[in-house]
Amino acid sequence: MRLYRPTFILITLIAFINYGCMHLEAHRKETPFDKYARVASGPNTTKVRELTVSAQPTVHNPQVPVMLLYSERVTGPEEMVTRHEAREYWHGWNPMVMLFAPLTPILLPIYYLNRSNNEAVRKEAKEWGCPDLPHMLLHSFIGIADCAPMPAFTYRQLPVAEEIHQTDRTVEERHLLAQQSVQVKVAAQGAKWQKSTVLTVLTDAEGQQRIPLDSVFKEFPHAPLEVTVILTADEAHTTVHLDSHACEAIYTHVKK
Repeated sequence: MRLYRPTFILITLIAFINYGCMHLEAHRKETPFDKYARVASGPNTTKVRELTVSAQPTVHNPQVPVMLLYSERVTGPEEMVTRHEAREYWHGWNPMVMLFAPLTPILLPIYYLNRSNNEAVRKEAKEWGCPDLPHMLLHSFIGIADCAPMPAFTYRQLPVAEEIHQTDRTVEERHLLAQQSVQVKVAAQGAKWQKSTVLTVLTDAEGQQRIPLDSVFKEFPHAPLEVTVILTADEAHTTVHLDSHACEAIYTHVKK
């Protein structure tokens, strides 16, 4: 017993001294869970904000509101992004790992008897570049810890790893601009009068906003000869012109 005690103390001291041989190593899952193309950011990428009108009232559809769309057109070189799940495992050498080697006669029979899970375990080990249980136990005889076979050294989930490479193509994307202010000016002209109305609207989650003209037309004594709707944002603007025929149809619809 006296011989075993100093031996155990010596092994313990060596284990702690050599604990520096253990290190954290990132593993990236072999099969990506996401892959997509996007415009690469950089000096060759241009961004242009645009205000467009996706719908407006006409002679045949006077009830339709003016529908604006605020977006940003991005043009530049294309890059492919491949995203992988990532984990961090303990790797290295430590004599304390040898303490798990005697468990081999117990763990291996359980592992091989439970064949239903063996394939899943092997697949998981291959996906993460880790050895499965038989190899882990083999490594434990010489103190090597691969992918943390010990319960105390469980993996840590890392942020998603991205693999990016550029192609030779130039592509374009359109991003919708939500919750952006757009100034709307409605200018109406009649035979002997003119009227202007100014209001500010916010775009919705899809970068759109409806601008009904009913309340404006209700204030007119008769149908306008022409109505101009001017849409202005920080970096973009557009104009909608409604001629006398469209104005007459809207006015008749509103007055019903």
